[in-house]
Amino acid sequence: MHAQLYANDAVASSDLSQWDPRWIYLFIQLDEEELVGRFAQESDPKVTAYLIKKCEEHPNFTHAKTSHSLLILFRQNSPEAPKLLMNLLEKGGNKQFYYLDRIQLLLLTLLPKPYADRLRQFAEGLSYQGMKSQLLDIADSIAAKQEFEPENGPEDRLIYAEKGQGLWGWIKSKMS
Repeated sequence: MHAQLYANDAVASSDLSQWDPRWIYLFIQLDEEELVGRFAQESDPKVTAYLIKKCEEHPNFTHAKTSHSLLILFRQNSPEAPKLLMNLLEKGGNKQFYYLDRIQLLLLTLLPKPYADRLRQFAEGLSYQGMKSQLLDIADSIAAKQEFEPENGPEDRLIYAEKGQGLWGWIKSKMS
């Protein structure tokens, strides 16, 4: 158990099959944010509400726990995740952002196409030119995204990802 709790990445899904899914409700009750984040796999209204509450309690995009909670919400395809991310950015104001870590960059690239203009507006208000240009590039890549709505759930998403579309397609195009 010790190795599972303190691993760098989320617990592997094969390891989760050994856990009783009711544990996550105890973790929520005990307000163990890290454990909820590590064991949250399937979309669950109680888990989603808990993670949203945690993001709202720490409305700072640069706060690591907030970023991880947002990442879980995106992984669970929560419809509230993009709106929450943009609200956190905008509420933070035009703070001096000097860099974005890999999780923050990933979160921004996960924004759906309709959020490109809001991200562009936010970026225009930044004073640090390096960050401004980085966010504008991300906004451009978001605007260029193809809309994809899986009809059959995760299976379609896997097929879509294997074709090199979306984020991976964009990364491949930048590398060539």
